[in-house]
Amino acid sequence: MNQRDRQSQNEQEERHRIAEAMDFEIKRWAAGKEGNMRALLSSMEQVLWPECGWEPVSLTDLITSGSVKKVYRKATLCVHPDKVQQKGATLEQKYIAEKVFDILKNRAIFIWEWFLLETEGARTAVAVLMVRNDDTVQTHGNFYHGMRRFGKE
Repeated sequence: MNQRDRQSQNEQEERHRIAEAMDFEIKRWAAGKEGNMRALLSSMEQVLWPECGWEPVSLTDLITSGSVKKVYRKATLCVHPDKVQQKGATLEQKYIAEKVFDILKNRAIFIWEWFLLETEGARTAVAVLMVRNDDTVQTHGNFYHGMRRFGKE
């Protein structure tokens, strides 16, 4: 076995040890927040390491759908595997970031749909973003109502 293979095997074993230690903490953080992006975002500091650069966000800062989208983007950039790799993170930090990133991505349903609105005689294309348990879910429902109004079902 050459040195590169040995190093790869050691990393795999270390990753397995980290997974055993961290999976419980990550699952505990995400438990009960299924479909609640606000709760996930406002509690991310529970699983992230102090040097990651994440600034805690309170639930009161996540009232509007616009603020949720803004904080969501910041969160995914903070824990994006490529960004964490560039910052020279440890194997444990990379593992945590990867799991948090996956949870955030899997909990958000992005549906970009374009539809036309009649405004002052002009047609305007509008994108609708739907995130589970977010205000934009209502907007998404209005999308279908609007499409029926224009006969675009």
